[in-house]
Amino acid sequence: MEWTLGEIAEQIGAELHGDAGLAIRGVCDWRWIREKGLSGGEDLLGWEARPLTDGSFLDSAVQALIVPRLPDGGLREGKSYLVSQDPRYAFAEVAGRFHPLPRATETRIHETAVIDESAIIEEPVQIGARCVIGARSRIGRGCVLEAQVHVGVDCVIGEDSVLEPFVVVLEGTRVGRRNHLGTGAKIGVTGFGNVPRDGRFLRIPQVGIVITGDDVQIGAHTCVDRAALGETRIEEGVRVDNLVQIAHNCRVGAHSGIAALAGLAGSTDIGEQCMIGGQVGFRGHQTICARVALMGQSGPVSNITEPGIYFGTPARPVKETHRITVALARLPRLLRRVRALEARLEQDP
Repeated sequence: MEWTLGEIAEQIGAELHGDAGLAIRGVCDWRWIREKGLSGGEDLLGWEARPLTDGSFLDSAVQALIVPRLPDGGLREGKSYLVSQDPRYAFAEVAGRFHPLPRATETRIHETAVIDESAIIEEPVQIGARCVIGARSRIGRGCVLEAQVHVGVDCVIGEDSVLEPFVVVLEGTRVGRRNHLGTGAKIGVTGFGNVPRDGRFLRIPQVGIVITGDDVQIGAHTCVDRAALGETRIEEGVRVDNLVQIAHNCRVGAHSGIAALAGLAGSTDIGEQCMIGGQVGFRGHQTICARVALMGQSGPVSNITEPGIYFGTPARPVKETHRITVALARLPRLLRRVRALEARLEQDP
């Protein structure tokens, strides 16, 4: 796969400075290549989020770079540049062209795969070694199921989806189109439903399902529980990191992102375009409105009804949390002053 720098500039809407005919065959971390003293890299494209001021790029074997716009230009001769308002996004566009998700273009089913005779396999499809596909399940065209994927009964895997090794999709789950399920992800597993009484637990059967929208990404070893009743829903365009727990009957709104080690207790409702940081914990039965960002390790204890950035436990608007943190740091000195004033008052006749 190869494009000229001029073709890439047109594809991503960047402003070209340099050799439009330079052949590009991949992407790279130009600083890593430079620090390791590696040869080659002339046909690779790098990126830089901040303005380059030290001339270090001139010593790199890499010839082309995506860079931000500078007030005075600031581009040095001898290299080629693609100027973008958002270099990181532009680089992601280019990298996606060189490294697209796999898609089945011909049918290949490994001889060790176990497929129920009532399952529907829409060709072309790739099904790897030791995969299991249960009764009445449907695998959409273009899907890639890598080794040892388990799809239970009555499931649907939308077209052009990729299921990495050891993914488990259980009974009744509906996976949308172009989903990417990371290694070891478990979708539709039994929710944590129990009723305590007299020192014992009574199990609540979890008989609902999980539904994911189109273009959803779920990371490695993340668990999405089936609903107790009804559905757990992950809406269109959601991005979920590795090692996330999404409990029964949760909803994650479209185009929201959840970072690693976050945990959503049952019936948590996350609005659209939310950003949930690492290790954020929800107590369940909470509603978070659209366009909320919760910084890492935050603990919302009630509903959030206004868009904005929140931090802390309990989660508050980030500026308020910072003011409280500053005030807490002053408490020891304030306490010493109060004690000194009390002592003086006691000594006065």
